Amino acid sequence: MQWATAYAMPLSLGVAKTFSDEVSMVKDGRFVFYWYEPDAAFALLSPSSVIFPRHSAQQWAQGDRRTAPKAAYVNKACSRNLQYKAPKVKDFLSKISFDLQEAQRLLSLTQGGMSFYNVSCQWIRENRNRWADWVSGATSCSAGYGLAAMTGAFLSSRDGAFICKECPAGRFSERFTDGVGSAYRCTICQEGTSQSKAGATQCDACAKGTYTNVRGQTGCEVCSFGSYQSDEGQTGCLSCPEDRTTLFLAAQKLQDCVCRAESIEHDGICVECSQGLTCPRGSTVQLLLDGESELYEEVPMVEQGYHSTLEAPLDIYKCIGHCPGGRPGTCDAGRIGVTCGNCPKYEFI
Repeated sequence: MQWATAYAMPLSLGVAKTFSDEVSMVKDGRFVFYWYEPDAAFALLSPSSVIFPRHSAQQWAQGDRRTAPKAAYVNKACSRNLQYKAPKVKDFLSKISFDLQEAQRLLSLTQGGMSFYNVSCQWIRENRNRWADWVSGATSCSAGYGLAAMTGAFLSSRDGAFICKECPAGRFSERFTDGVGSAYRCTICQEGTSQSKAGATQCDACAKGTYTNVRGQTGCEVCSFGSYQSDEGQTGCLSCPEDRTTLFLAAQKLQDCVCRAESIEHDGICVECSQGLTCPRGSTVQLLLDGESELYEEVPMVEQGYHSTLEAPLDIYKCIGHCPGGRPGTCDAGRIGVTCGNCPKYEFI
């Protein structure tokens, strides 16, 4: 309506009730009609396009639609993950190319009585030089796949290659170029990397705290107790100092190395715990003084029947009584002293 008004076109405007009515009206009378190409509905009429000025997105945004509509790409080939389900089909479809006039000519043949099958076969016989380039060769593998022999064994070059196979876990699809062109091969993951998914295009470096020293792995090993790894893509773990270990697997830094059981960290050094002191793995003097921790299930403590002071928590004294253990400086019954044997002094006023 805007075009008819803007360009003073002497038209009577109408809308067909059904699609079949529209087809009949256009074929039986002289109409300017709105349609799209390529399509077979009106192909035998060989209609001519009414050419308007090139589409202006800015004018259309302002409500001025005197220019032509924006061109639209119509694609009816649909599939989820076609690249991986049927890579050769995907490659073939991406290479097909027809110009509009040729597509309309072929569609007009179907309207003239020829079947789609016969029209297609005729075109194929007459245009081998065109579609031959659309068909992928047996060794033109796509991403996610790799060259393989008749037996199914993966190959690193086209020599002896017969088919393309999806790269399994532990390998990745690597692109390479030879005298024929580009192709893909399934390359085994190297030490320090792994790949748990099939059809991958790269191997993943082992994360911090993990490693692998074997090729073709689907996952990485975690660093065991007493070791750590602070870098990615490694083939082994680093050992903690001899007097230290870790509280968990897959440790990522040297600071995760703590004193072994029966020792306690004092001034950065692991020293042996004396009699009367319980020292689980990861013990420190600060944990002994705190008596509890949100991060540690067990903390060091003075055993029952022993006592130490806050000033010298590692100097352990055996008691005759009144020493419940626990944190340094703890006595019961109000006692004081290094062995909880003294009563506090009171001043009477």
